[in-house]
Formats: sequence, structure tokens, C-alpha cells
Amino acid sequence: MRDLGTHLHLVGIGGEGMSTLAQLLSQLGYQVSGSDLTPSTRLAHLSAQGIRVCLGHSPDNLPPGRGTIVYSSAIPAGNPELRAARARGMKLLPRLQALNVLLAGRKVVAIAGTHGKTTTTTWAACLVHRLTGEEGHYIGAQVAGLPAARWGHGPFFLEVDESDGLFTTLSPQVAVIGNIDGDHLSTYGSYQRLLGAFAAFARRAGKLAVGGDDPGARRLVAARPDALTFGLSPGCRLRARGVRGRGQKSWFELWWEGRRVGEVEIPAPGTHNVRNALGALAAGILVGLPVEELAEWLPQLPRPRRRLEVLEENGHLVVDDYAHHPRELACSLTGIRAGWPRRRVVAVFQPHRYSRTSRYARAFGEVLARGADEVVVTEVYPAGEPPLPGVSGAQVAAAARAAGGAALALLQGHLALDEHLERWANRARYPLTKALVDGEDAPLPTLLRHSCCYNLKHNLARVAQGIAAGSPPQVRVCQQALAELPQLDPLRVRFLRELTLGLAKWWLGKPPAGEWEAHLHQLLGEGDPVRRWLVASLYKCLKLWLQLLDRLGHLRHRYPALV
Repeated sequence: MRDLGTHLHLVGIGGEGMSTLAQLLSQLGYQVSGSDLTPSTRLAHLSAQGIRVCLGHSPDNLPPGRGTIVYSSAIPAGNPELRAARARGMKLLPRLQALNVLLAGRKVVAIAGTHGKTTTTTWAACLVHRLTGEEGHYIGAQVAGLPAARWGHGPFFLEVDESDGLFTTLSPQVAVIGNIDGDHLSTYGSYQRLLGAFAAFARRAGKLAVGGDDPGARRLVAARPDALTFGLSPGCRLRARGVRGRGQKSWFELWWEGRRVGEVEIPAPGTHNVRNALGALAAGILVGLPVEELAEWLPQLPRPRRRLEVLEENGHLVVDDYAHHPRELACSLTGIRAGWPRRRVVAVFQPHRYSRTSRYARAFGEVLARGADEVVVTEVYPAGEPPLPGVSGAQVAAAARAAGGAALALLQGHLALDEHLERWANRARYPLTKALVDGEDAPLPTLLRHSCCYNLKHNLARVAQGIAAGSPPQVRVCQQALAELPQLDPLRVRFLRELTLGLAKWWLGKPPAGEWEAHLHQLLGEGDPVRRWLVASLYKCLKLWLQLLDRLGHLRHRYPALV
């Protein structure tokens, strides 16, 4: 550890991995400082721990003397602090290389793979800590009740990032590789070179576990026949069978070396999380712990933030997820469908990196069209990349529409997105960043409120003005209203039907028929994309209500389809 010096300055300290490294170094008694471009809660948290944080990158931020400079892979070579440090002859280390030096002499369990490594690392570290009381870890995410970094004693669980290719320099005592997918190809140039990097990493590991369901990871077994395979596929040494889920939990039968261990529970939806749990168990087995005792602790594991994290459940279910690759996005949406199978999904998706969006825009759109009932795509989050000509969230939305999905591109920024969606869903406390799933008795946000239906004639103008202003229609379907359907006044039902058809005409661009429809169209105003989406949503609510009424009264009415 003396090779790092006494004062380390982290360039890009506000990033998830860098802020975690700063906490680990601080725990070990190093003097730590850092810089980043924009303020954030992470920077505030580091400052509260006594770490000096500078806003902006400048040579003046560097520590005096010959300290060590650690930099994130997102920092360009021309960064002014890096240039000044080179001129002063200071030691410069990439983040992972600094970690490698720090961990010299420690038993390291490295968790790698394109997807799921944060959850797998979290769960592996927690399982071993519960059984032995000893472990250290480095996790690239926030976890409730668990520090992102802990030096501790015993095995050290390290989440390994393959984005810059430096993970091939590690020589862990235990390695877990869950999957190998086509990501970070701007670093590797091709999938074959990416696969070669993982093969080099696997060769340097003492003990190895690989995901037996993933074609890329399975290819590593030829060179490492001693590898422990885990997954759902026949032939895996550690296997899950009979997977089922409900809400935020999943259950499966656990088998080890052809022997049934028993039925286990994990606190997460989706088959991908079953595989993450198997990877964590595999790490524990290779550390030398019995699988039966490890499995007993599975139901009590914490989940990292932004991994199908439920932010709110109040009739609407708001779920936040970090999925930024088509395969991850498909797993997340499948997990939501499996956990809440009869609920309607509105996905709000922000593409991550211009290079990834350029490569996978069509795949993202197809996944969203299959997995969500309605889709909103925001502008790309650059993650330090410069914009690419013609690359934006609009490509993903167009691909979703081409695949048969209902998709809207909203590129005005997060403030506009949150404002419109919070008004629409009548949610003021949380920003919506991934998926809005509506209650089973409310197929669209803020549906036909029963009291408003009884007074629809008097409240019609107020409802239409609310739509025009982007606020949620004050109407809702509820079980009590459904029970009272047969008692509705036929006059009010007629007004309801006229309102519904008037909304459809406005949305389809057809001229109003009569003074009442003209007044409605005037109230609704111009058809910008967000307003059209709101009106379409209300129309579907009303259409559902009327179809229920028609079935009860054995009536036949036609309602236009909004395409």
C-alpha cells in the first residue's frame, strides 16, 4: 500500500466507482482529495466525511508535493489536471490499477461480466459476511444499510468493470464471470476481442465460476474445465429449477452437483436476478462455505439501488432501474411483467452514451415495444462522450414505433419530462426515471374518478382545461364505481360518450361537429406531442369505462382506434 503514497487526488471523484474508491482510501487513513465538474449528492457526502472536493478541473486542485493522481476512465487524456500532473512528474494511475495496488496481498474475489455484477457482488459479500462476520468489498452502487466500500478482514469482494480493458491485469484468487455481451466495443473494436479479454482475465484467476446459460461465458470452460458452472441450464453444477415470482420476490429449487438443496427465496423479481443469486452462491462456495448455509441467508439480502428499485407504491408502482443495454432492458421489463403480470407498463427510458445508442437504437426500440404498453424516450445521457451527429433518443422512439409500440420522444430535458409526467400521473414526490406501472383496477394513470363521472356535465370544461394544461384528468375507475355502474344516469353516460368521441376527433385531426365539440377542441388547443399523449391516455380510460357500460347494457357503440 506504500506504493500509493500518502495523498491521493481523484480526478472525476463524483463518479460511482471513484467516490467508492475515495471512501475506501479514507477508511485506510490516506489523505484524499478530488475534483469533478458538477455538484452532486455524492460530492456532498464525500465532503461531509472530510474529503476535500473541488468543483471544476484545474491545476490548482492538485495536492502539493508528489502525491498520486487517480483518474476515472471517463476523464480524457487532455484533462488540465492530468496534463499538469505529468508536467510535475506525479504518479498517475487509472482507478482499477490503483485498486490493484491497494489490494496486493489480499484474497480477492472478483465479480465480472457485462450484466449483473453489481447485484452479484453485493449479494456475495453479504452472504459471506452473514456467515463469517468477515469480508471487505467494493461495490459500484449504493445499497441500503451497506457502505459502498468496506476494507474489513477476510476475502475482499471486488466489482470489476471491463469498460477500459484494465481488468485483464488483475490476478484474483476467485473470479466469477456471469455473462459476456457486446458492450464497450468502442474500447475493444469487436466482440471477439472483448471475449479474448475475458479469457485472459479467466486464465489469471485462481478459482473460476462462469454463467452456464450465457454462450460467451460458456466458451471460457474449454480453457478452464475446472470452472464451476451456474445457471438454469441442464449440466450446470449449481442450478436453479422451477423459477417463479410474484411482486418483489422470486422462488426456485436449488440444486448443487446433482443434489437438491431445497427451495429458496430471493428478494428480487426476474430470472436475471435468479442467475445473480446463483453467481453469489458460487462465489461463496469457492471461498469455502457450505451451500446449504449460504442459501439460508438469500431471503434477507439487500438490493442495490436502481436495480428494479421500487420508489413508490400508492396505486401506481414506480420502479427505477439502471438498465442501459438491450439485454438488460429486456430482463428488467420481463422482471416487471413477471412480478406484476396483470398491470400496465409505461417505460420512461434514457439511453446511456451516444456510442451505445448509435449501435443499439433499433434493439432498444424493439425491446421497449415488446415489453411496455407505452414508451417515453428522453435525450441521451452522454457519460462523458461527445455527441454523435444524428444520434438522439428520437432514434430509439422511432425504432419502438416501427416495431409496433406506442412511443414518444421527449427531448426537452429531465425537468420538462418530470413536470409533464408528474402532472399526468398526479405524482409530486418522486421523479419518474424508468417504469410507471399502474394498479390493477386503474389501467391508466388517474382514471375515471367516480364523483366526477356523476357530475361530468358540470365538470366537462374543467376536465378539458386540465388536459390542455398538462395536468391529470380528475377521473378514475375504482371498484366501488364498477359496482355502481348499473345505477348511472343515462344522461350522464351520454355526456361521457360525447366527450370520448370528441377527444378522438381532436386527436385524429377531424373537424368538430357542432358547437359543443368546437368548444372542446378550443379548450384542448394545439396538438403538441405531450398533450396528444395525455389526450390519448384519457380517451383510453373513457373508452374502457364505456365498453364496460355497453356490456352491462347489451349495447353496441363504435370507438375509433387512435394509431
